[in-house]
Amino acid sequence: MEHLLQNASITTTHHRLLVLILLLTACCSIPVTSAAQGTDLGGGVITRTPVSDQSRIAYDLRQMFESLPDDGNRAKNVYMAGFYSALYDSFGNALPNKRSIRSFSTEAGNGKFSSEPTFLFHMAGLSNNFDPNTYDLHYTYADDFVMSALQDSDSGTLAAEAARALNLWMYCAHELWQSLDQCTTASRADINNDVLGLTDNAKGAHSIDEFIAYWIGEGQTAGSSTQGYALYALTQQAGQLFNTLNPTGEAKANTNIKLLYENKARTALAASDTCTEESDTVEQLWHINNSLLSQMYVPLLQMLIHNMVQGDVKRVRMYALAVVPQFAQCRPSVYRRLKSALLEKDYDGSKRNDILTDLQSLYSCLGISCKDIGAYQTDVLGACGDPPVSFPMAEYIPSSPVREYAELDLDIWNMKLLLNYGEKAYPMAKYLYLHGKNSYIPADENDADAEKVHRTLHSLAESDFRKKAIPYYEAFVEYFNDNFYSDRIILDSLGRKGRWGDNNADFVGGGTFDQRYEVISTILQYQVVHLYLLAEIEDAVEDCIKQDVTDNDGNLHSWDEVAALVIGSLEGAGQGGSKDFRDGQFIWSLANKMSVDFGSAEDGFALVNSEIEDLLYAGKGMIQSYDCADFTKVVTRLRNIMLIPLIQSVIKYATKMEGLSYESNADAVAKGEAFTLCALPIIYHYDKDGAKVIEMNMLSPLTRSRFNPKLKGTQMTYVEEGPQAVADAFWKTMRALELPSRFVGSLDGADPSKLGEIAGSASNMKLSLATFSTSVAISVLGSLYLFFG
Repeated sequence: MEHLLQNASITTTHHRLLVLILLLTACCSIPVTSAAQGTDLGGGVITRTPVSDQSRIAYDLRQMFESLPDDGNRAKNVYMAGFYSALYDSFGNALPNKRSIRSFSTEAGNGKFSSEPTFLFHMAGLSNNFDPNTYDLHYTYADDFVMSALQDSDSGTLAAEAARALNLWMYCAHELWQSLDQCTTASRADINNDVLGLTDNAKGAHSIDEFIAYWIGEGQTAGSSTQGYALYALTQQAGQLFNTLNPTGEAKANTNIKLLYENKARTALAASDTCTEESDTVEQLWHINNSLLSQMYVPLLQMLIHNMVQGDVKRVRMYALAVVPQFAQCRPSVYRRLKSALLEKDYDGSKRNDILTDLQSLYSCLGISCKDIGAYQTDVLGACGDPPVSFPMAEYIPSSPVREYAELDLDIWNMKLLLNYGEKAYPMAKYLYLHGKNSYIPADENDADAEKVHRTLHSLAESDFRKKAIPYYEAFVEYFNDNFYSDRIILDSLGRKGRWGDNNADFVGGGTFDQRYEVISTILQYQVVHLYLLAEIEDAVEDCIKQDVTDNDGNLHSWDEVAALVIGSLEGAGQGGSKDFRDGQFIWSLANKMSVDFGSAEDGFALVNSEIEDLLYAGKGMIQSYDCADFTKVVTRLRNIMLIPLIQSVIKYATKMEGLSYESNADAVAKGEAFTLCALPIIYHYDKDGAKVIEMNMLSPLTRSRFNPKLKGTQMTYVEEGPQAVADAFWKTMRALELPSRFVGSLDGADPSKLGEIAGSASNMKLSLATFSTSVAISVLGSLYLFFG
């Protein structure tokens, strides 16, 4: 015991007596384990399970705040060894060591958070160019900062503030994902919950209770920013600065967190069939967790902005470290600017407005709005405003609310970040695929207050709506002999089965993590989304033909949805889309990327995208004037030229795959096969002979669907006939669809126009220049009216 007293650096009789009492209490008390006896955290929050020991971590924070800056050693000892929050063994016996705030960060080094989206997004944000091989360099980012601050005698209480905003915040996020993981395990039919102790842990209920205990903390007075030390108190402080307090005096973010905990999480976990194979508890928890995290971001962003205005460079750095890495899940180019301005160099106050603009542009990606953040001292900062309905996508101005539809690209980007980490993140990537995250629609589109339902990539892959994509839906089903071809490839790959499974007996070694990443990403972007986009195009034609003059907004909405799935939310508002081609996730971005390789760019962007933009505006004008005959021609043209980036991608990877073995672990093999599967059914529809050449050269025998793999029995490598043969195989389809050679371009050794130039132009649509110009003018004038009011 004397050793413990010395480590705590407590010298006065009063403090020694306090430690003695605490140690005796810890030795003699056993925690209540009955789920019927929860903990009253105040403010109406009573947990289902006992979490008083967890809530006492707030007293460690209080000790740190009170010790700093005068007694840094005491603050350090409390931080490192813990003081107030007791730990127990599996039999309920008190342990000599305590729960410490430091352990909330250092346990990351043991892989405790390595399957959790929030932590992985943070690591992606701190890493070098999203490289998972460098994640481990940043596992203890929180502890590193706190320990450094404890050595800084001029930092005031910064170490305590950091321990709360960095360590405790991320551990709260951990508890949310721990709850989901426990519920998932309990729902498996092959699991004995009693043996694993999941029954005693209430199948995730205890973890969700621990979350709220850590957030509020013991000693917190409801609505107070001074009577409390944990994250609830921080949120109260931030709410006062940004005028986001309810009439009761409680910060809206705290109220929302409490309501989500009480009315959503607890209800879901208290149902009689909770966490069973037949229930939807896992899906509910997935969405509840993401909603809770959105509210948890609010105080971090508010305090970051507050300290930017105050010019407090050290606290700007700390709050930036707490929240800016989370923007890695948003638009990559904007995130990189924020990282450069706030993490890689000292904050420069002269850049404040630019930084704020970037921050605000990414709010929706975190599930929050300007209203959630509030207005900070409006005489210092201008009011924040959320993007209007007419906010452009690569200069296309929608007339209806489709941004949330376009944000399906965020689901793809988030999945790519998770898949990039490897096997441990597969379960969460699967949840994102199955349940969605960023894109949603009202349950009742006529009721703005109705609870919103998430639009998911999985629903796109299985939807009957795809049948509208005539004739391509039938072409895909015929080619794969499977109505759910995309979904099968994705779920097999996530389950490490099928062609890209790592236990595939047909190929030595099977697929690698990197190959599965390429396959899943490519199929999502250019097969799942692309076919659904083609269905949206046909749906717009149907709406036009209806000639319902009372539903012009609805008709325009169908066409705006087409633009949303062509361009996406990540391209930005400017002409041509983002200058950083790594931003976009849809066909628009692929066209820009391929144009660099194929020499088919103009003014830095793809020629084909310039025509797509013209066609989008022409179609919009024709819908407004109900010129459905010419609109149908625009639709045909649009549908056809969107095949160009896929053709280019197959040809590009033909040059990379040439001579590689079917057993190759090269990423290019997976990417090339996936692109081929996105384009080949369409080519098969127009030119079976060309499709045969492409399949035999670009697909392994295990992947081929239409042609007997024994036709070339000696073939053991990809692209044996050479990349030019693959390029030539597209020519008949290009001619049939009038795809201009100048839009496609060429590569060294692979020129798809070698068999003959294809002119192909807007004139082939038999649209008069006058009709086209008038359509564009009508659309632009309407859009300008919407934009400027």
